[in-house]
Order: sequence, then structure tokens, then C-alpha cells
Amino acid sequence: MSRRVVEEVWTPRPLRRTRPVLWRSGWRVRIYLLGGEPTTHPELDAILDVCKAQDYKTVLTSNGLIPPKTWPVLDERLDSFSFSMDGARRETHETMRGPGTWKPLLRSMTRAVEAGFQTRAIFTVTTDNQPDAIDLVDRIGLEMISFHYSPPLSSAGPPRTSNSRPPPGWSCARTSGGTPAACASASSTHPP
Repeated sequence: MSRRVVEEVWTPRPLRRTRPVLWRSGWRVRIYLLGGEPTTHPELDAILDVCKAQDYKTVLTSNGLIPPKTWPVLDERLDSFSFSMDGARRETHETMRGPGTWKPLLRSMTRAVEAGFQTRAIFTVTTDNQPDAIDLVDRIGLEMISFHYSPPLSSAGPPRTSNSRPPPGWSCARTSGGTPAACASASSTHPP
């Protein structure tokens, strides 16, 4: 990717130019800050300031590895969080995301909920993790969980095709035994 394209996409300048055009058209804008990991962007505070000043609704999608020093940059500037996760237990999550990623993710999710942010989990469904998702969502107090198909890839090791579970094999409203189990405190979505 050229330097010019990166500067156009990942700096505050295009955000300032875009709002007047969209608002004249009657559009309300929601900005999704995605990764890599957006909390590591060197201009994150400036980008969030522009989003706030332009009255954009701003959603940050994170892997949850948010350093404590970054939270003051996020407070009062975001509307909601989405946290990417690959398991509702340390073992299943770290199989896909790598060692040492589970506890920071839980701390970040809990911190976001306690601070009053609209918070959801983007949950990659596998045969290993499906039964635990609903309990975790209710325990932490998330507002929503989005289920996604698990491709047979892993950043923590070799591809694992044996645990891939395509959408026909899962739903928020089912436990591993196939019995109904509605999320008590959160709504759920999944791709068609």
C-alpha cells in the first residue's frame, strides 16, 4: 500500500472532509476503527478527537490487548466497543489468538462494560468453543454477541480444519446439546 493511501485512510484529515458531504445528504455516520489493532495507531487520539468534534458515532474493534495507558485516550471519545474473541475460555481463545491473550481481553471487556460503553463480542464459532459463549456474554454483561464462521486458520499454530464449524451448525439460541439456551442479557447476530 502506498504512503499516500495510508495517510488518506489512517489520519484525521479525511474524516474532517467527509462529514459535511454526508450530513448534507442526510446520513448519520458511524465510524468503525478496525485493525490490526487500532489502539496502537500513533494518531489514535487525534482521530478520536475529530470523530467526537464531527459528532460521528465511533466504534473501536479490538483484540482486547489494550494497555492501561491507552484507556484515557478512549474514555469520553468512543460510543462503543467490539471485542474479537475466539473462545469463551482461556484454552479455546489462546489456541487461536496465542498465549497470554485471554486475561487482557477479559480485563478490557469488563473495563468497557463498567465504564458504560455499549460493548459486544465478535465471536468466532468452532466446535471447541460454541457451548461456552452464552455464559460468558451473560457473566460479563455484554450487550451483544456476533457469531462468525471459523476459517481453518490459526495465528498460534498450524491450520485446524477439524474444529471449523460453518453457520448451519450453530446459533446463539442452542447449546452444544442442541437445546434452546437464549442469551439472558444480550442480543445476538450472525451472518446469513
